[in-house]
Amino acid sequence: MINQNAYDIQTKRVDETVASLLAEIAQHQQNHDNRFPVSDLAHVETLLAKATKFLREINASNRTPQALRRPGEIEDLKKQWIGDPCWDIADTEGFEAHRDELQQFQDAQEAEWERSYIAKLEARAEELGVPGKTRLVEEIIKLEQKIARLASEEY
Repeated sequence: MINQNAYDIQTKRVDETVASLLAEIAQHQQNHDNRFPVSDLAHVETLLAKATKFLREINASNRTPQALRRPGEIEDLKKQWIGDPCWDIADTEGFEAHRDELQQFQDAQEAEWERSYIAKLEARAEELGVPGKTRLVEEIIKLEQKIARLASEEY
């Protein structure tokens, strides 16, 4: 989807193309006593094809501005995403008009999760007597998890 500003620009281009077409037709009618020579008709057809192409692009791509959602709907979506962040929230269908806000939210939340994870690793490194060795702590945690899985298996 395109944003409102891009939609307005494209709509303006269509309006300008149609206005240009109408002006050309009026000019040709005056110059040719309401008849069109074949070469002039080709030019008018080109302008008409351009206007038609723009309109078809807008319709085919469903590029109409999306409705704004209520703040409660956006907050509900954010809560759902936090509970299961397995998709890019900014790409959520029906929330295209809020793409920038949702992308900023996702970026900020992911940065917070990363800070929290690193803080936990640093705290664990302190507990183990190896301050600052977060990579070592990650490996220790992986080994602990593997040991726990092996211990829970029946032999």
